[in-house]
Amino acid sequence: MKCLTCGGNTSVFGEFPYKDFDHSIFSFVGVLSVCNDCCFVRVISNLSDKEISQHYASNCLYSELTGVGVGGDSKEDNIRYEYYTRIIKKYLVNADTSLVDVGCSRGGYLKYLKRIYPELKVSGVDLDEKSLQWLKSENIEYHVGDANNLPFATASQKVLCYFHVLEHLVNFHSALIEATRALQPGGVVILEVPDASSYSQLKARVGTLFWLAMKEHVNHFTPRALSYACLRHGLDVVEIRQELMPMKSGKYYPSLIIVAQKKEGECAFPEHIFPDHEAIPDYIKNEMKRFQNIQINFEKFIDKYQRISFWGIGLEFFNLIVHNEEKLKKLKIYLLDSNTSKQGYSVNGIYVISPQDAAVDGGLICCSYFSTDSIMNDAFKLGWKKSDIFTFF
Repeated sequence: MKCLTCGGNTSVFGEFPYKDFDHSIFSFVGVLSVCNDCCFVRVISNLSDKEISQHYASNCLYSELTGVGVGGDSKEDNIRYEYYTRIIKKYLVNADTSLVDVGCSRGGYLKYLKRIYPELKVSGVDLDEKSLQWLKSENIEYHVGDANNLPFATASQKVLCYFHVLEHLVNFHSALIEATRALQPGGVVILEVPDASSYSQLKARVGTLFWLAMKEHVNHFTPRALSYACLRHGLDVVEIRQELMPMKSGKYYPSLIIVAQKKEGECAFPEHIFPDHEAIPDYIKNEMKRFQNIQINFEKFIDKYQRISFWGIGLEFFNLIVHNEEKLKKLKIYLLDSNTSKQGYSVNGIYVISPQDAAVDGGLICCSYFSTDSIMNDAFKLGWKKSDIFTFF
């Protein structure tokens, strides 16, 4: 298989299983493919953009969640928004400039921009109507739509932003073609994705397999890979930024931002981008080894109990159980989460309940890299003993 960004040869690193709530499209087995040149990582599956769009439009929990890419208004969000604005402000010099945030979710960045530039015309596009309702009170224009079919006339837009969008799209080329169509000549697109070339950095290490286990991320871009993708569609790369951005609980998000300009004629590959080192293949191998160690300790822990409660029903939980479903069938399982939006959802027919409603009995698995300390403290208050709690650390 040829690389979808640079056209180079790829290597297959094997299958990777993903899990989600019952009836979700994101319970599947993917194949990890890595380009030998630009180190672009593709999760090969049978998912389509139509299915993914329907999921975000009707089954998405994003409107209730906190974290990078959901348009929130936390301290960490505003640090990122200030960083975006430092990059973008040079493109907002004209009085008639407008900006569109594609995949805006709750529109946190648009609200931030309106506070700084009250006269700036901004608008948002997203699939999730529930999330878009947050923009109503701010009197900010929004459109229900997606990146593959923008609700704008050809050559009508000056600045398009795509924060945390391309990693979710099976056909990301379609989104870039649509961006080029909607942009005016000389217009710019600002793209932000997780920086796969920085996954192995110590400060970007949230937890074992964290970045690879994100079931919604079908693409993992390096600077070289994303630059190639832009160039294929007449988008001239004018700026590349790599930064570790704060997330909650002292964790960091490896951010890759590329600014590209719609250009007539041939675009040249940026000379200052060097080939990405072997960190990507090494990262995958090392994370698999780390997870094997977690598996060994986990199996030793659950062997002591007939009843196991999992607290924190998110990425870490799903990655753990998808590798242990057969072992867990013989146990009585309870699923706990303080997030009320998750309560009532089910996994393998088991419904998520509030920790306050759970019996303090058997073993407890703390399933959150971000909230380990708070879960532990709450568990102690409810009567759990430290010896009966398993964590990933």
